Amino acid sequence: MNKQKQGLLILLSGVICTATFCLGQAGRAELFGTIQDPSGLAVAKAKVEVEDQATTVRYSAVSDERGEYHVLGLPAGQYVLTAEQPGFRRYRQSGITLRLGDRTGLDVRLDIGQPSQTVEVTAAAPLLQTGSGEVSLNVEEKKIVTLPLDGRNFIPLLTLTPGVALPGGGSLLARINGSRPRTNEYIYDGISVLQPEPGQVVYYPIIDGMEEFKLNINSYSPEYGRSNGGTVMVIGKSGSNQFHGTLFEFFRNEALNARNLFAQPGPKPQFRRNQYGLAIGGPIQTNKTFFFADWQGTRLRTGITRFSVVPTLAQRQGIFTQAIFDPTSSPRAPFQNNTIPSNRFDSLGLQVLQHYPLPNIAGANNFVRTATEPDNQDQADFRVDRYIGEKHRVFGRYTLFRDDDTPVTPLPDGSGSLTAGVIGHALTSGDAFVGDYNWVLSPSALNQFRAGYSRRGLNQASL
Repeated sequence: MNKQKQGLLILLSGVICTATFCLGQAGRAELFGTIQDPSGLAVAKAKVEVEDQATTVRYSAVSDERGEYHVLGLPAGQYVLTAEQPGFRRYRQSGITLRLGDRTGLDVRLDIGQPSQTVEVTAAAPLLQTGSGEVSLNVEEKKIVTLPLDGRNFIPLLTLTPGVALPGGGSLLARINGSRPRTNEYIYDGISVLQPEPGQVVYYPIIDGMEEFKLNINSYSPEYGRSNGGTVMVIGKSGSNQFHGTLFEFFRNEALNARNLFAQPGPKPQFRRNQYGLAIGGPIQTNKTFFFADWQGTRLRTGITRFSVVPTLAQRQGIFTQAIFDPTSSPRAPFQNNTIPSNRFDSLGLQVLQHYPLPNIAGANNFVRTATEPDNQDQADFRVDRYIGEKHRVFGRYTLFRDDDTPVTPLPDGSGSLTAGVIGHALTSGDAFVGDYNWVLSPSALNQFRAGYSRRGLNQASL
């Protein structure tokens, strides 16, 4: 065996050994506890099995000489725990809910009897997380889809936690415990989607494609230690053994809105937002392969009022209220009566002047325009989960995001002053891929490999 192959084997062995003792799983839940007999003594070598109710996938562990068991790499969901050992009745507990990133302790007490006899327990796992001192917020699917959200974005729900604030004005850059937005981390399905811009992310997930999200405030695990602000973790939905899906549309219309105080007389400025889409998931192969896909389209038409400064009727005739100097004079001398003679008008300047409309209001900003700004967004997710036996699990997800926006310009011909703060047509694109592979090496060891790619692009035109 050459030195290169020896080095590769040493490297792979190091990766596996490291994974065995590393508890960081980027959002996966853990279930641990002690197996005891009726007298409170430890029961060693008891077989513990945890079953996911949605997919019937089972996760196994064996208690050690101290009676302790530890099940790693559990997706958030509903579970049933069973524990077996010869000489004791079979223990079965249902109603266990594990949330995103939970480390839940659950002790089991076995009764003496025949293994053919079963002790049935229906009880939820304790919500108090004694295995960690983190301060966090978990929001499950029911709250995400039922609480009112303007624009169907989950970020405003972060403010349910003390110490979190949004600056207002429609901004989605959360301030967590007074930190700047650029110090926060965003992790979707275990992969960061944070971009180089301050606090910017590649995309915000579709509400109907979210299983749960968690906000870590402080004292959280070192595995999320890349940022010194908060950590926002999102886990997406996956398919199950049952087909499930939704169709939806949400809309807003100017007929239901108050009138803009600065809008011109006449009909209300248009404001129409339609958000519609679907989500569907189910089995490709029962108990083994599952799929999930969703799509959301947003069509926004907003009446925008812009103010500009245009030449007055007097200025069009060369008459000004302040001194206007003759550029050809030396020494510099003003035009008589602050008026530029018509024979001194530049031909190119007259052509430019024709592009400016006449003033329509009084004041310094003497032109106002109300027009409709179109904004079209499309977003989709495609995910496949595959379970290969009881030891190998893999999933992949691809997300596509597109936003096509044409802002209202200050002037009708599509132009405007440089100080107007208005940009031209903008096409924003986002793409993200995540792949995850889990290999159960033994009842007490899990090796996890995860890779991801995300990109956000902006193609923007000037006025």
